[in-house]
Amino acid sequence: MIRYRPDIDGLRALAVLPVVLFHAGVPFFSGGFVGVDIFFVISGYLITAILLKDIHQEQFSIIRFYERRLRRIFPALFLVLLLTTLAASLWMIPKDFKDFGIGLTGAVFFFSNIVFWRQSGYFDLPAESKPLLHTWSLAVEEQFYIFFPLFLWALHRFIPMRVRLVLLFAATGSFIYSVWGVQHHPEAAFYLAPYRAWELLLGSLLACGAFPLLRSHLLRQSFGLVGLALILSSVIFISKTTPFPGLAALPPCLGALLIIYSGQRQHELDKKTWAQQWLSTKPLVGVGLISYSLYLWHWPMLVMGQHLALEKLTLVQNMGLIALAVLGAYASWRWIEAPFRSSVPYAQQNSPSAKKALSQRAKRVIPIKPFATISVLLMIALGGFGLFGFLSKGWKTRFPQSIHSILAVGERANRPGKCLSHPAHFIKPKQACTRGAENKPVTIALWGDSHADSWLEPLGNEAKHTQKKLVFYGYSGCPPVSGIRRQGKGAQHACPQYNQAVINELKQRPNIKTVVLLARHSAYLYGRNTDFGTAEVNDTNPIVITDLSHSSLSRSEREGLYAKQLNNTVETLRNINKNVVLVYPIPETGIRIPEWGARTLVTGHQPDKLSRPRNYYDQRQRFMIQTLDEIRPADNGVMRIKPHELLCGETTCRVFNGKTPLYQDDDHLSPEGVMYLKPLWQNILTEPKA
Repeated sequence: MIRYRPDIDGLRALAVLPVVLFHAGVPFFSGGFVGVDIFFVISGYLITAILLKDIHQEQFSIIRFYERRLRRIFPALFLVLLLTTLAASLWMIPKDFKDFGIGLTGAVFFFSNIVFWRQSGYFDLPAESKPLLHTWSLAVEEQFYIFFPLFLWALHRFIPMRVRLVLLFAATGSFIYSVWGVQHHPEAAFYLAPYRAWELLLGSLLACGAFPLLRSHLLRQSFGLVGLALILSSVIFISKTTPFPGLAALPPCLGALLIIYSGQRQHELDKKTWAQQWLSTKPLVGVGLISYSLYLWHWPMLVMGQHLALEKLTLVQNMGLIALAVLGAYASWRWIEAPFRSSVPYAQQNSPSAKKALSQRAKRVIPIKPFATISVLLMIALGGFGLFGFLSKGWKTRFPQSIHSILAVGERANRPGKCLSHPAHFIKPKQACTRGAENKPVTIALWGDSHADSWLEPLGNEAKHTQKKLVFYGYSGCPPVSGIRRQGKGAQHACPQYNQAVINELKQRPNIKTVVLLARHSAYLYGRNTDFGTAEVNDTNPIVITDLSHSSLSRSEREGLYAKQLNNTVETLRNINKNVVLVYPIPETGIRIPEWGARTLVTGHQPDKLSRPRNYYDQRQRFMIQTLDEIRPADNGVMRIKPHELLCGETTCRVFNGKTPLYQDDDHLSPEGVMYLKPLWQNILTEPKA
C-alpha cells in the first residue's frame, strides 16, 4: 500500500505557486518557472511507485495505467481547452488564431512542446500571446509515459537486479544531454522530453529504492531543510536569462528529491521533519490538491486578459486574474477532476474517510468504455478544429473586411523591398531603383536603410505627379553614415563599402541636387526598442555600430563616433554641391500597429487607444535630435523634416489616422503614414538650387 503523504501535496503547492506568481510578474519570483521541474520529480516518484506496486503484485496492466492517466489528465484539460478555444475564436485575429490552432492540436495530442519549440523560446515576448504555451510540460510528461511503463515492466521482467542501475544510467545520460543541449540547442533543451527525462527519472530512482532509507531523524531533518533551501533559492535567484534547464535545473530538482526522500519514514509513528510539518499544513495541502487545475487555468487567464486589455497588465490586475484562476481551479477540481477518476485520488487513499469516499465516488465515476469513447471523440473534434484554424490561416471569415484591410497594411512589412540591398544580395549603386517621371533626369536621391525604403513608393508616386525623378540608395540595416560598421553578427557585411560607393556615385552625378538621409538612427546606437510595456521586440541580435577597426564601443563612444561620422557625411555631400535633407527619427511604437489595431476593433475598442507615450520618444531620441539640430553648414544648405511634429502631441504619439494604420509594423511607417507627413516633405520635390 502506498502511504498517503500530505507533504507531497504541499510540495505540489510549492511547485505551482512560484510558476503562477512568476507568470503574474510578482517580484522575487524570477525563477518561478522551476516549479515545472519540481512537478516532474514528483510525477516520476508517484507514477513509478504506483507502477512498481502493480508490477510486484502482478497486477500490471498498460491499459489500466493509461486509463488512470486519461482520467487524471483529460477532463480538466478538455474543459480549459474548450473555454480557451471559445475565447480565441471570438477575439483572436487570424494570425494569432493560426498559431493558436496548431497549438490546440498539439495540446490535445500531447505534442505541443514540439509545436512551441518550433515557434519560439519560452521567454520570447511573442510567446506571451500563446494561451496554451503552458501545455508543453504536459506533453513532456505524457511522451515520457508512453514508453516508461513498458520499459519499467521489461526491466523487472528480464533484469530485475539491474533496474536501479539502468534507470541511473538513463538519468545520467539525459542530464548530460541536457547540459550539452543548453549550450548548443537551448530551445530544444527547454521543450523536448529527452532533455527533461532525467528530472522524472530522479523521482523514479527514489521510488525504486535507489537511496537507502534514512534512519537518523537529524539527517532527515537536515535533508528536508536543505531541500526547501534549494527550491526557494532557485525561485529567487534563477531568472529567464539563466541557461536552463541543464545545470541550473539541478538545485530545484534535488530540492524536490530531498524533501520527498526526507519524508520517507520507516514507521508511521516516526517523528515528522520540520519540512514535512510545514508542507502538511492545510493551506498548502489545499493548494496542492488543486495544483493541476490551477496550472491549467492561470496561463490562459493571464494571456487572454492581456489580449483584451491590449496593454501590459498591472500587478494588481494580474493578481485579480490569478484569483479568478484559483476559483476556476477549485471548481474544476471539485466538479470535473474528482468525479471522473476511477478511484479516490492518491491524496485520499489512506485518509480516515477513504472507504466512504471510495464508495461514494464509485457510484459517480464514468465506466471506461464510455469515457474512452467520449475522450477520443473530443480529441478528434478539438484537434481537428485546431488543424482547421491552422490550415485556414486563422479562420479569416470570422471578421469583416475592415479588419482585413488593417491587417493587410502589416502584411506589406513581410515582403522585403525589391530595391533594398541585403548583405547576401549586394546591389551596386548603379543598379539602384528609380521612381517618378520616366523621361526626366534624376534630381533627388533617397539614401538610407529600411526606414528609407518604406518612404520610396509614396515619394516616387508624388514625384511622378510633380514631374520629378528620384533614385533610391538603400541597404538593409545600414545607416547612410560613412566610416562605421555593425558590431557582432553584422560586422562582416558591406555597409562601409556600400556607403562609400554611394558617395562616389553621387560625385559622378551632378544632376542630383538633393540627397535625403533617412534611417533608424537610434537602433544603431542603442539597439532596437524594448522599453514599452507591451514591446514585442526581443533584441537578441543588437545592431549597434562600431568603427572600422571592429572595436567594441561603449554607449558614449558610439554616440561620439556616430555624431562625428554623420557630420562628416553631410559635409562631404555639401562639398560636392548637394543639398541635404535630414529626416529626424520616426517615433517607435513597441507593438506591431496593424495587428494591434485589428485587435482593438475585435475587442470593442477604437484604434486611438494605441497611441504611444511621447516621453519615450523624447528620452530615446534625445541625443539624435540634438545631433541633427547641431548640423549647421556655413551656407546652411540643409533642410530638416521632423516627423514627430505631426505624429506627436504633448503627451502621446499617434499611430492611426481614423482606422488607417500609420505604421506597417512597430517602427516602419506605412505608405499612408508617409503621406500623412506630406506637408513636411513635399518641398523636397521642388528642384532646389545647390
